[in-house]
Amino acid sequence: MNVIHSLTLAQMRAKPRRTLTTLIGVALSVAMLTAVFAGADSFLDLMRREAVATLGSWHGQVSNTSGAVAQAVAEDDRLNQVALAANWGLDPAEDGSFAGTSLFGVNDAFYELLGVECMEGALPENSRQLAISSELAHLTGWTVGSQVTLDLVRAWSVSGLEADGTPFYHAETGQWSPSPTGLDHTEEVGSARFTVTGVVEMGAFDNGFGVWWPCFTTLDSAPASSRWNVYFTMGTLSNEIWNVMDDIAALQQSQDPEYDAGYNGRATNRSLLLYAGVDEEGSWLLTAFYSLMGVVLAVILIGAVSLARNAFSISLAERTRMLGMLASVGATRAQKRQSVLFEALLLGLAGIPLGLAAGCAGMAVTLPLVSTQVQELFRFHVPLYLSVRPLPLLGAAALAALALLVSALQPAFRASRVSPIDAIRGAGEVRLRPRDLRIGGITRRLFGFTGALALKNCKRSRGRYRSIVFSLALSVVMLLAASGLSYYVDQSVAMRYGRDIPPAHATVGLSDPAVDPAPLLEEMQSLPGAGTCQITGGIDVGMMGSWQVSEQDLSAEARRWLTERSEYRVQMGLEPLASEGAYTVQPTLLVLEDEDFAAWAGRDVTLRTDLLDCVLVTDNYLADLGSFAQLKNALRIEAGFSQTFDQGEGRFADTWRVAALAAEAPANSGDTTLAGDGLTVQLVTSRTVFEAFLARQAAAGRTGSYFWTVLYTDAEDPVQLQESLLEWVGEGDGQENSYRSAGVSDMSSMQSFAFLLRVFCGGFVVLLCLVCAANIHNTVTTGFELRAREYAMLRSVGVTPGGFARMLRLESLFYGIKALCWGLPVGLAVLVAEHRAINLNFYSAFSVPVWGFVLAAAVVFGVCGLSGWAARRRLVRQTIVEAIHTTVL
Repeated sequence: MNVIHSLTLAQMRAKPRRTLTTLIGVALSVAMLTAVFAGADSFLDLMRREAVATLGSWHGQVSNTSGAVAQAVAEDDRLNQVALAANWGLDPAEDGSFAGTSLFGVNDAFYELLGVECMEGALPENSRQLAISSELAHLTGWTVGSQVTLDLVRAWSVSGLEADGTPFYHAETGQWSPSPTGLDHTEEVGSARFTVTGVVEMGAFDNGFGVWWPCFTTLDSAPASSRWNVYFTMGTLSNEIWNVMDDIAALQQSQDPEYDAGYNGRATNRSLLLYAGVDEEGSWLLTAFYSLMGVVLAVILIGAVSLARNAFSISLAERTRMLGMLASVGATRAQKRQSVLFEALLLGLAGIPLGLAAGCAGMAVTLPLVSTQVQELFRFHVPLYLSVRPLPLLGAAALAALALLVSALQPAFRASRVSPIDAIRGAGEVRLRPRDLRIGGITRRLFGFTGALALKNCKRSRGRYRSIVFSLALSVVMLLAASGLSYYVDQSVAMRYGRDIPPAHATVGLSDPAVDPAPLLEEMQSLPGAGTCQITGGIDVGMMGSWQVSEQDLSAEARRWLTERSEYRVQMGLEPLASEGAYTVQPTLLVLEDEDFAAWAGRDVTLRTDLLDCVLVTDNYLADLGSFAQLKNALRIEAGFSQTFDQGEGRFADTWRVAALAAEAPANSGDTTLAGDGLTVQLVTSRTVFEAFLARQAAAGRTGSYFWTVLYTDAEDPVQLQESLLEWVGEGDGQENSYRSAGVSDMSSMQSFAFLLRVFCGGFVVLLCLVCAANIHNTVTTGFELRAREYAMLRSVGVTPGGFARMLRLESLFYGIKALCWGLPVGLAVLVAEHRAINLNFYSAFSVPVWGFVLAAAVVFGVCGLSGWAARRRLVRQTIVEAIHTTVL
């Protein structure tokens, strides 16, 4: 260590508070970067583990395919593991106690990729041994060692009609088959006798609301008529998986005689793929996410550079005399530069590891504290804990080191140019030019002489004044960037998943308009575990007619988005969205209880009951190939618009009319979307109007398709409710002129991830507020303290304590006003950049988070005021003589 380094260390020890403040600033910047990396990585890891626990660890799947296709897929060199499940057949239960049993022959990889675990006994080793699920054991009373006989049949259901009117059938795999009464054709496979060797938990093969309860044996002796499910993992997960899926589709078309694209499904485990960085073709979700995070990280880095640069500039101001003395005894420019860079190196060596440790420690403490709440809220199977890979930590450290180097360069070059005479005279610290201190008449009239003096004090040292204003403006920009991140992510979540999705719902579909729904709805509301409920109803899309609109009938915004998507579809070899320049529009009707309708639409909205009067939702949420858009009044429909519909002879026929417009759909309504064959618009009406419509149809002897739904908005017991819904759906099997369906929201899906992302963004805003507050406090208080001699001189010439206090308060106010004047326009530009980044996948008109601007102003003025108050207290405690004799220039 040379003399320059020794003197630098001595100067750092001589100013312990400044050194500690700078070190804390460096560590805080690194900790924030680490928290962002570690927190995001931990949440992604949570969602990946939950996706594996819920859906399995497979990457791609093809279901209900032939043995030839399954064999070809298994021999594909690009695949790592292949799980096979051949459906031997179905055994309907004769006593009606449950729907029946579906037998699958599986290989060893099946248990691993689907997460099927043996809880009792052992897995089958030959084709005469059987593993049953715990649910099937409960239903049948079978135990390990039981001898069971399955009378197997192969089942089909009608999938369409030939040209001559004869039906053709679709072969069922058994996993999601309809009830026995819904099977249109069966064929005997034969009887087989098995010994139960194990009881398993179904893992990702759990059939949810399916009615066939699966059991497993080996692949030996699988019937030739078996239909196969194939699950596979890639050797290296990449976009190559899309080529694999295309090749499988070609195999099915060429080698599967029963191939039907509507039933022979291919799917990817999208949740798992997404967290591994692979998204579906045509989707810009990952690009948008990484672009948005890039903007945020850029803002964080700029803030870190600003914080560290201010600290080094302050340190340079305090060491100007020392540098001048070094120059007087022959120190070169390079040696003076080394003084600042060596300080940066020491602070980096101490601050970066400290920041990494602090960031990881903070997340390690925080994440387990909220893990239980996260698991209970979303019914996750896996806990939340810190799980960060080395690469993100190295990335945070590298970014912090780069920020520290950039922060120190400009002060280092300034230090190299300090001459002995400049250091002794303080040249460059205060440069007085008349035009720099000129004060406008408005300032003097508004704030008086004290205000004019305060503004002159601010401007007397241009470099210091600009540094303070720059730091404050940068804090404003950072706060707006964080607010924009939270705001645009929330918008994107609403486009993709809607808002306030209920945890469960039950729907009964009817065709007879004379049916009284009250008993059915009462039954649905009284299911065990139901809790708080909301009743809705309606008519599905396609049942209320359609009409054509040309591109000229659409808003400019809608034309632009639809044209871009059509061009992209053509590039991918798909049909464009418009047919001969026209789009098909199909309405869908949502019915609310009268009280709910009035609360949503407003008490002044009245509907006629002699026709199907309704409110039209003008905001259109469109989706196409993984891209989403929110368009304002895309169809430019006005109140008074009406349309007739007729479902055919003896079917519903009526006229619906738009009585009023509403921008946002009611909660839980299922936002309007872009259907495969046209645009869907949302109509909303009251129960009174809808029941009058049904009464007219019944009087005319017409029938049609409509439904009533109960939304379980706050279930008392979600597990019990799910079991009740399964039983309720089963009870409705076989009833004529109606159907029943139910669903439980998959809280481990991307909707959960989106909610967690919103929580993360909110936490990020709070954290950034704290960082900005620390930066503002450090900058303002240091600016006041470096001018202690100036303030002492003012007090010595007769400035009263009250006038002195008012002067410092006005200085803080002027700093805040100037910072907002610079920070708000730049922050607005950052919001534009964030909006464009998110618009890669989620298109919407540009809007700004007003609360973000309010927050930025409140933080700047609040912290400036508190910092000025704290600095004033320290200054008034110092006597005039002590302040004038200070060694700080």
